[in-house]
Amino acid sequence: MINESIAFLAGVVIGFLTSIFVGPITISIMLRALSNKTAQAVAISIGSGFMDVVYCSAAMLGVASIVESESAQLILQISAIILFFIFGLSAVIFGIPKNKFQDKEDPNDNSPRIKRHFLLGVFLYFSNPGYIPYWLTVASIMQGYHILSRDFSVSISFAFGTGIGTVLWFIILIGLIEKFKMKISEKTIHHVTKSFGALLLIISLILLYNFLITQKFL
Repeated sequence: MINESIAFLAGVVIGFLTSIFVGPITISIMLRALSNKTAQAVAISIGSGFMDVVYCSAAMLGVASIVESESAQLILQISAIILFFIFGLSAVIFGIPKNKFQDKEDPNDNSPRIKRHFLLGVFLYFSNPGYIPYWLTVASIMQGYHILSRDFSVSISFAFGTGIGTVLWFIILIGLIEKFKMKISEKTIHHVTKSFGALLLIISLILLYNFLITQKFL
């Protein structure tokens, strides 16, 4: 049977691969990295990785039902639609403000702002109900096929690994953006930012459509 160390490494791989797929969290991180807000991008990454650990732990330990409250999910889904729409619209209209396009991040970017972006990463993750069935599926595969035991320490090690894998991918992504963005003109970065903003608007509309369908308004 797989021990804690192997379970942790397996979690890192799964968390890393899961985070490669582009979604609202990835776009939010990329937008901040493009506008030289590296610390904020990292804070969102850590918030997302933290929620990977929470959700995966819940699924592995069989307590995922604690995050399935219908009223809570309803509020979060509506909030997510509004948040994505505002972010997208702001990026499409304004792009990256010129006073934010600088070689280095503002050294006065204080910790309360970083904490807010950590919480933003948590919120963006928690507002997506799709993560619940995803981690339940991962847990059922890992435990159903006896790849991982139901031992508490093994489950927690695996869950912690998924969070590390998620943060690792986002750190690599931020690093790649930091490396190559200075080789790209400011005009091009503005166009890319507006494209990401348009994608967020599309995501918000898709979420709104799905919400109206599930609530039987359509």
